[in-house]
Amino acid sequence: MDRRAFIGRVAGGLAAAPLVAEAQQSGKVYSIAYLTVRRSMEPLTSTFLHQGLRELGWIDGQNFVFTTKAAGYKSERLPELVAELVRLNVDVVLVDGAEAALAAKRGIRTIPIVAMAIADAVAIGLVDTLARPGGNVTGLSFLGTELIGKQMQLFREAVPSLSRIGILSNPANPTHEARLREIDATAQTLAVRVERVTARTPSEVNQAFAVMAQTRVDGVLVLSDPMLSVASPVSTIKRTKFTADANALLKLAAERGVGGLVIGLPLNMDGSEGPRCQSTRQFGANLLKLKDFPILYWDERMSTLAVEREMIAHDLSRAKRDKVVDQAAAAFILQGVLDALARTKASTN
Repeated sequence: MDRRAFIGRVAGGLAAAPLVAEAQQSGKVYSIAYLTVRRSMEPLTSTFLHQGLRELGWIDGQNFVFTTKAAGYKSERLPELVAELVRLNVDVVLVDGAEAALAAKRGIRTIPIVAMAIADAVAIGLVDTLARPGGNVTGLSFLGTELIGKQMQLFREAVPSLSRIGILSNPANPTHEARLREIDATAQTLAVRVERVTARTPSEVNQAFAVMAQTRVDGVLVLSDPMLSVASPVSTIKRTKFTADANALLKLAAERGVGGLVIGLPLNMDGSEGPRCQSTRQFGANLLKLKDFPILYWDERMSTLAVEREMIAHDLSRAKRDKVVDQAAAAFILQGVLDALARTKASTN
């Protein structure tokens, strides 16, 4: 599969190898498998994957069938799942995350393997080189190790008072060790102390943040990992009129493949609902008339105050705080939802 070379792109640190649509054999139904260390395929991934396949003429249930094998964040299950895919004799295997990619490479000799955005594919031994991957592996890779030092520098610029930073990583992720070494080297040049914490499962994430809170870190850098879900702000939509607001929101949701919305509910301090809550719920009800998707209302009390305190503690000026407080508060609310979901999933396993 050398002909399907990884093509390096400096801007963004990506390396891409899109599959070329080949002539479909009349009447044959192909089998596409998806292997992940997660519990399932992420909704956004599913949306864009199936959309891209449809644009190339591939329709689920007509000319291909889709099989998902998920390890449920138990990486030790990956070899077993790979063996199942070999027995099923699927036509191609899509792999999500470095752990799944390496497990597939070790257990699959002839079936094509397509890696989906794997960090440092060469460094972890997934491919020989980006120009000539070798074997039966192709796909996407980004230069995680090379970029992590720049991320540290940008963090320092954003938080001038940064003296101690918490680094959250997953010991089971084979791409993290090289990035941790780069972080240590960069931290020395920036005179920043590094506090490493780890989490192998979603249930360990809250404990990791509790440890960082005890050590009083000035900020946290989370290394990308299929298991770690962290909310990040995208943009701010200034309220005007409902139609304009709804169109802007739905446009952003369509671009991002959003499967549902979390709306902050401005409860009174005693937990009761007042006129502001009624207005918020009416906004959600009107939005559902335009687009039918799940809406979750989430207690937003103290969210703005919480992020304001954090920004003040890190010496951000009022002008800078005013520019980002709405986005930061929205991320704070969404992170609360993600943490609650992680705790729920952990308790059911």
